[in-house]
Order: sequence, then structure tokens, then C-alpha cells
Amino acid sequence: MPCSAPKPRDDAPFGVYLDYYTQRVGLTQNRLSVCARINQSRMNKIANERIKDVSVDTLLNLCLVLHLNREEAEDLLSRKERAFSPANPMHKAYMILIDK
Repeated sequence: MPCSAPKPRDDAPFGVYLDYYTQRVGLTQNRLSVCARINQSRMNKIANERIKDVSVDTLLNLCLVLHLNREEAEDLLSRKERAFSPANPMHKAYMILIDK
């Protein structure tokens, strides 16, 4: 069941936002990893911020599973110091999917 928890503070770290969005759509971290096709161990490390260098493609995949809008997706990526590249055709495709 989706949660109604308040949105985290603007200065909250990536992991807090990932947990918030995961709960908002009613997923567990395990289910998120399955839907995003990320190994559970790696997903735990990403969520707990033990892996700092997460690819944009992995983050965008999480954004799609979490049904984030463009603003939320850009914010989540920025918390991992990542950004969309308009020159990358795959990123353009992800953005089309996110905007739907």
C-alpha cells in the first residue's frame, strides 16, 4: 500500500529520497530491485549509499519503476551527482518514458 509520509527535506541524502519514493509506490526494496532488474545486494548498497558511482542508466531505470516525474527524476539523479545527457539517445528515450 502506498504511503502518505511527508516528503523528505530538500537537503536529505539520496538514500532517504529513494526510500521515500519506494514507499510512496508501495514497493519493498526487494521488489524494487526485482522490478529494476538490479541484484538485491547491489540494490542494498545503492540504497545505503555504499556504492557512490551509480550509472545514469541504473538510476533512470529506478526512476521508471518508481514512476517519478521529470523533476523528481532529475532531483534523484542530482543526489548521485548525475544528469541526463541530451546527446545520449538512450537518455532521450528514458525521458520520453518518464514524461508519459
